[in-house]
Amino acid sequence: MFRLFTFWLTLLSTALCLFHALGFDHDNVVLQMFSIPSWVIAIFTSINLIHPVFLYALTILFWSLFGFFLDWLILKREKAY
Repeated sequence: MFRLFTFWLTLLSTALCLFHALGFDHDNVVLQMFSIPSWVIAIFTSINLIHPVFLYALTILFWSLFGFFLDWLILKREKAY
C-alpha cells in the first residue's frame, strides 16, 4: 500500500488542500502551483469565483486518478517482463 503512487499522491494533495484551507497559503501560490484543475479553471474564469471545497475535491480527485494511472502503467510494465 505504501509503495503505490495512488496513496502518496492522494495524501500529498490532501495535505495541500488542508494547508490552503487552514490559511497558511495566503496568496494561493502553493495551491496554484500544484493544483492542475486550478490551472484549467483559471483559463475560463477567476479562481476566486470557485468555491474552495469544489476546488479541493477536484485537486484530490485529479491527483488520485493520476496516481492510479501511474500505478497501472507500472503494473502493466511489470507484467510485460
